[in-house]
Amino acid sequence: MIKITDGSLYLYFCYDLSEEIELDNISSILGEKTEKFTLYTKSLNPSYMQYSVPPLFADLGNLKLEFFDKKVDAHLLVKFYNFGVVTLRFKVDFEGNLDKLLKVSYSTERANVFNKEAEDLIKKIKEEIKKFLVNPEKKLDQVETYTIFAVKSFDQDISGAQLQEKYWKTIAKIVKQEKDFISESELKSAFDNTLSYYEHDLLVVDWSSAFVYDKSKDYEVLDVLEFALIQSLELRVYDYHLDRVLEKSYEDIGKKKARFFLQYKHMLNDLLYIKIEITEVIDKVENSLKLVGEPFLAKVYSLASKKFYIDTWKSSVRSKLNTVEKIYESLSDQIQNEIMIVLEVLIVLLFVIDLIVLFWVGI
Repeated sequence: MIKITDGSLYLYFCYDLSEEIELDNISSILGEKTEKFTLYTKSLNPSYMQYSVPPLFADLGNLKLEFFDKKVDAHLLVKFYNFGVVTLRFKVDFEGNLDKLLKVSYSTERANVFNKEAEDLIKKIKEEIKKFLVNPEKKLDQVETYTIFAVKSFDQDISGAQLQEKYWKTIAKIVKQEKDFISESELKSAFDNTLSYYEHDLLVVDWSSAFVYDKSKDYEVLDVLEFALIQSLELRVYDYHLDRVLEKSYEDIGKKKARFFLQYKHMLNDLLYIKIEITEVIDKVENSLKLVGEPFLAKVYSLASKKFYIDTWKSSVRSKLNTVEKIYESLSDQIQNEIMIVLEVLIVLLFVIDLIVLFWVGI
């Protein structure tokens, strides 16, 4: 079987820590200086493919970590996004045939490789940058993980098309992280999400991992996949947040059948703040990376977006935001009606008082 001579595993841990991170105030992290991150591309129009607010990154170098009963060098890159996300990327070099990579893929999924190390690191990072977090999350359970199996070269010259034709079953099992019996139709479904731009490249994207064969080593593909992963995380976080907001709103409204309008003021303020906050953060995420003029990377993003169900998450969030807006409008209308009733009662009372005064003066 064909052998990988230059390959890497990239294990991503993406954390939603806060509503916003004040990037301008972070100059170093865990002893390492931070830098602005820019994307590399061989496109004729590279300026069209950059972040609106570049994330910061810190290269923490190699860490000696346990990787399947042996110590390996895991290169760690930490990236900070202004919309509150921090990503940890562990890179482990790999050599061996595709069957060996399949075993590593299967074991990585089930052994939760580097999970403990990632949790310990993100706690230290959060503590170090806590004063630069705007409305930080109290818990650290908002995390998205992903694995990318990247290959730069094999021991023989092979095109992306040839690689897919000869080894499609093994590659499908690698991205699905399953080494046992899988139906052929399920394996073939992995190749519903493939792309190839040059002769010697191949991208296969699945829900929990991706396979990237790229002889020219264009790492912007990995960065676009990371961006789609972050979008999925943010949409999932805010979808869950909206569930809690709506549940609380229904409970508050149902506590009493009749409530005086002043009692709704706090709820209205909360609903308005939440709607503005979530809309603003999602807009930041969606507009943070521009892929105009980059048709291939736009396809990469579209492929990942489809596999991560980003449009489905967007629809869910928009639907719940609309429900929040309807509750706000309904409560606002009810408040206005109650205010009008109070004003009408006051007018009647003033009229009655006026009549009484006239009556006593007349006497």
